[in-house]
Amino acid sequence: MELFRNSETEIEKKTLGPSLEIKIKKNKLFNTLRKKGYRITKQRQIIINTLLENSCYSCKEVYYKATAIDHSIGIATVYRMIRILDDIGIINNQQMFKLDCKKDSNEAEKLVVGLDDGTCRALTMEESTQILYAGLVASGYFGHQIAWVEINNKKFLIDEALKDG
Repeated sequence: MELFRNSETEIEKKTLGPSLEIKIKKNKLFNTLRKKGYRITKQRQIIINTLLENSCYSCKEVYYKATAIDHSIGIATVYRMIRILDDIGIINNQQMFKLDCKKDSNEAEKLVVGLDDGTCRALTMEESTQILYAGLVASGYFGHQIAWVEINNKKFLIDEALKDG
């Protein structure tokens, strides 16, 4: 009976424990994915479990840990799942690949870049635009010629500050 006198968060801390807390996060995540129209396959479950139970700092690390459980998981499956989680705002970029079920999906858009060494880098649209602008200029386009860039039917204007600096 003494548990009921404590605050709700204290009760959760005392009764849940790490494994039950992970199950609750996992259920929230699965519900979010289902609402967005994604199926919860066995491979996706393994990847999500890997992310929830481990600190992973690259897609390759997630891949190695997930394939230890199921050898049929491919690296592309891991990259796609990471991309899905990033698109719906679940990945916490402060601690790479730490799932954050509390994040609001209305957060600023990001571009995720997967590198050949297996690491990933999430860039804000501002960072992406700066990099793209610098690349276009380096490829022979003059700064004054680039007014906007369209990616996936979304037009991004090149900020005048980028052209000056």
